[in-house]
Amino acid sequence: MNLSQPKAIRNQKMRYFFIAGLLVILYVSMFVFDMLFGAKAQGKVQSYSSGDAIVWNNEIYVGSVDTDKLELFKQAGDKLIKEYAISAPDERWNDFYDFAFNIEADVLYAYAVNGKYLYKYNLTDISNPVIVGSVKDNSWDWMMRVQKAGDNIATVGTNGIRIWNNNLMAINSYANQEKNDNITLSRGGEIIFDIKTDYGSDKENDFIKIISSQTRAELASPRIVLNSDRIRQPYYDADKKLAYFAGDRVLKQVNLTTGAVNNFQHISAEGFAVDGIFGKDHFYFTDGIGIVKMNHELKPLSWQHAYKIGLPNAWCMGLKALEQNGQERLAVFNHESIVILDENFKLVASYKATEDNNTPRKPLSMSIDRNRAARNSQVSLRGAGFAPQEEIALIFGRPEIGKMGELVKDIEFSRVVISADEAGRFTKVLTVPDIKLGRFESFPYGVDIIAKGLNSGLRYSIGFTIE
Repeated sequence: MNLSQPKAIRNQKMRYFFIAGLLVILYVSMFVFDMLFGAKAQGKVQSYSSGDAIVWNNEIYVGSVDTDKLELFKQAGDKLIKEYAISAPDERWNDFYDFAFNIEADVLYAYAVNGKYLYKYNLTDISNPVIVGSVKDNSWDWMMRVQKAGDNIATVGTNGIRIWNNNLMAINSYANQEKNDNITLSRGGEIIFDIKTDYGSDKENDFIKIISSQTRAELASPRIVLNSDRIRQPYYDADKKLAYFAGDRVLKQVNLTTGAVNNFQHISAEGFAVDGIFGKDHFYFTDGIGIVKMNHELKPLSWQHAYKIGLPNAWCMGLKALEQNGQERLAVFNHESIVILDENFKLVASYKATEDNNTPRKPLSMSIDRNRAARNSQVSLRGAGFAPQEEIALIFGRPEIGKMGELVKDIEFSRVVISADEAGRFTKVLTVPDIKLGRFESFPYGVDIIAKGLNSGLRYSIGFTIE
């Protein structure tokens, strides 16, 4: 703490940390209990943890694919109204992974991916989206996320990042040499964030590679504590050349001009999203417990606890900073709600999820982009129906069956542990192991890909052939 600050400010900050510290254990415990065990006692409300938001014709539009459908919302007074929900138009792969808004020639569009395809929808009438184009990647890429990159659209897939123009033509790409699925671009497309969790199977080896998209040069690689490999939302202030990242202990700032790295220790064991508005002297970040407004000297200007927003079971995760008629607005994906706040964290509008208007949690399931592949190649696996945020072991192996047909154990050829998202889903790129066969065995060789929930005890497997 800076002792040169006025006493009133020091006391205010001390009160913030003291009160927040007391709330952490109680609030997190209640939240985790509800997430893990609430569904056993009653129907489970869908959790909203991420999405996109935009101002078009001075009105706020919000969207999310956390239900596996593209859900579109529009602000009407103090409410966010769900205008439409649509599945991907593919009989086999009808779940959407991600989406992004874009305005082109004063028309609002949505781009969405389901793994195989990138779809483009015209949202002139948001209650009746019209598909105007789609493109399939034929290079064995599995598109998992989509985002804006300047005036263009970027998809993040198993092979890397691909840049598309508004006519769905690929105009640039960045290879993903290590097949890391936690990679993203800055909003303007200048910076690539390659986020490494437990790198080299070392649980203490977490860091961020910050790369120039133009020169491909590595600009910095600061270390950071990450307790899970879930997708994060960094923020790059192109005006000040400052990169921000919410880790699970600190908010990290990297000055790409001087190379200086600074930290702000937040009060939560989780960090989620950082966002801001170009040219402003401040930005915002979420840590589950709440949302904080910071200046670029890493001094908190104001904050709000999630429970004070006024909606039940709040947990601030995804975040989008907007400007509407000269006023700042914040779209926050708040667990069982989506809220619009003003810059003082006053509630402007909200959508509250209920059991009646949301798809219930999916049954246990798993799918893969192909059911056979060569050793040391990559495949994309996705699953659903596990406990929220639980650790899941993904195993190439085969079951050992007892005399009575019971499962004795799984013989493992390889194992990777990942974390499910807030809805109990996961997507992961796996490397097919180079296994050693016995004297009388040969390739192609049949195995199972097994997903084990390490908290819930749930288990699911699918057949796979190693060539």
